[in-house]
Amino acid sequence: MESPNRLAVVHHRAPDWEKALKSAEPRLDVRAWHPRDALAADDDWLKEAKALFTWRFPQGFLQKMPNLVWVQNAGAGVDHLVNHPELSKDIAITRADGHFGFWIARYVCGHLLTEAQEMDNCQRAQNERRWAGKLLPERLHSKTALIVGFGRIGRQVGLSLRTFGMDVIGFATQDRPDPDFQILSVSRLPEYVSKARALMLCAPATHATKGLI
Repeated sequence: MESPNRLAVVHHRAPDWEKALKSAEPRLDVRAWHPRDALAADDDWLKEAKALFTWRFPQGFLQKMPNLVWVQNAGAGVDHLVNHPELSKDIAITRADGHFGFWIARYVCGHLLTEAQEMDNCQRAQNERRWAGKLLPERLHSKTALIVGFGRIGRQVGLSLRTFGMDVIGFATQDRPDPDFQILSVSRLPEYVSKARALMLCAPATHATKGLI
């Protein structure tokens, strides 16, 4: 009887991912290790494993996986894998970005509101038990937000900033029609930067985006 497909997991939350992946696909033979323990993993088992779920793995780990054909990245950015010296160019690399839009949107909104609402100054006044009556929040309504890289993550950031009443413009490799946003070629970014209140970078790290800003 042929052994089930083996999926190796190297991740700092190894037990959580092992449980989730086994639940999602019981036909997979899944084993997981924390990156600090990965070099001590079972060599015989790994020799037959064809897939790896990871964010980062220790140097030398891939020597244990001579039959590797696929790497599933645990995050959205894959530049650290695409440029990894131990990863052959014929190994497929896929990424996960389905839910990162909400996380990044909260991150962006949190930082922007902290500044616009003068939260640091408010906290300082509160700590000093001082009424700072002249502290007024900045009105973000009708101010411009630019988002470079308008995929799923960039779109979710744009939707969130719109709830503040901001005018959102997305930038991609070229102009494209969109039912919800104005999306322009990134070559036009210099025309808009000086007019923007906020600039978000949601583009992948590639040769094309290196040094863009």
